[in-house]
Formats: sequence, structure tokens, C-alpha cells
Amino acid sequence: MLIIRKEQEDALTAASEREFVRRMVPHLRETFPLRTHGMNDESIRQLVQGGISRARQRGYTLELSVCLYLHIVLLLGAEFDGDKAEPWVRKVRDDQSLKDPHSRLEYLHEMALVRAQ
Repeated sequence: MLIIRKEQEDALTAASEREFVRRMVPHLRETFPLRTHGMNDESIRQLVQGGISRARQRGYTLELSVCLYLHIVLLLGAEFDGDKAEPWVRKVRDDQSLKDPHSRLEYLHEMALVRAQ
């Protein structure tokens, strides 16, 4: 039986996160060229790392969920779901008819895309 110590698990998680950040920089540049124009790679990396942290605090741990969260950050701003969130964001965020948190995030993403146009 293979046993993974906590230190090994942490190292694997950190490596996985670094790889995700590395992939997100060009993805966000390609997906949001106007919003990332003028940002250097380090600025985008910092945005991604901060977004990962905030997404985790809200229970989003899947890469797809974190990616959608980062899209919304670029569309609405880093504090889009904070204490001063727009009423429509709070309404979707708190909508219990959307049982799955990822479903709420997908809906927020769609609404953010519409509002950003």
C-alpha cells in the first residue's frame, strides 16, 4: 500500500497549483485580450493566485470552477462577490434553487458575460 505523507501531499498540491497558474496566464490573455491588455505576466499570475485563494474560501476547488471564478473576476472585478456585491450577484450567489455551487457559478458567469457587453 502506498502511503503519502502530509508533506508529500502539500508538495503535490503546490506543484499542481503552479501548473494551473502557468496555464491560466495565456488562457486569460487569449480569452480576455482587452481586459488583460497592459498587464504583464506577473500581474496576471498574482490575479490568478488571489482568485484561487478567494475561490477556495467560497468552496470552489475544481479547476473548472476556479477558471470560471477567474473569468468573473476579470469581467466584474476582484471583489465581485464580496460584502459590497451587486444585488444581482448576491441574488444568484444565495439562490438555493441552484443546489450545486458550481451551477450558481456557471449562472454568475453567464450573467457577467451578458453584463460586460
